[in-house]
Amino acid sequence: LADMMIYRAPLPSWPGQSMAEVYKRYRCWLKDGEIPHTNDAEELETFRHLGGEIRDDGEFFLALLRHFDRDLHWYYVNANRDPEVIKALLLNPRMLPGFNDSGAHVTNMAYYDGNLRALRIGLEDSEACFSHMVRRLTREPAEFFDLDVGSLDIGARADITLLNPDALRTYDGEANVAYVYRDLFQCHQLVNRSDGVVGGVYVNGKAVWNGTGFTDVHGREKLGGVLRVR
Repeated sequence: LADMMIYRAPLPSWPGQSMAEVYKRYRCWLKDGEIPHTNDAEELETFRHLGGEIRDDGEFFLALLRHFDRDLHWYYVNANRDPEVIKALLLNPRMLPGFNDSGAHVTNMAYYDGNLRALRIGLEDSEACFSHMVRRLTREPAEFFDLDVGSLDIGARADITLLNPDALRTYDGEANVAYVYRDLFQCHQLVNRSDGVVGGVYVNGKAVWNGTGFTDVHGREKLGGVLRVR
């Protein structure tokens, strides 16, 4: 529970706290019938509703889910805690960066900026490391899968992303996660916001993103396509 941070809850005092902190106060309430250092009447009422039969932190968490259902939201870091390990893995020639699992979990994971984070790691190191990271995310995977993309060679397919290096250098992925309602999915979704970092996106030579919004061709013209092995 220590790594599970409460993001949203019916009790206004809970967001920003860990589940472990709440559980510790619950244990105090079980023992002494009161909560130390607080007069939170809503929390007291919640503990009374949960009752005194909870045996451990696992049962406590399940009891919270039964009580609050979908009104309780939390987050935790499930991987990539150590920046130096992340950098070593991204630059390891035996690994292929670029894939993120967020597409399979559109409502509860925000990994969409994985490549931007990789580029920022390269930028923080040196210009040479940044250039190498660009290659790691473009030409190298294209060569591995034998695809005729991933380069800016003359005559190549013009898929281009323009980045603002100053904005990228100060970009904080953890601080730019947002919980928004998506009409497309008819539900809320965790997304990443990187305003000012990406100045433009071109697909097959045509601009689809201008830095602040989609262009007129987005969704109107067929620009992409299935990538086939050469």
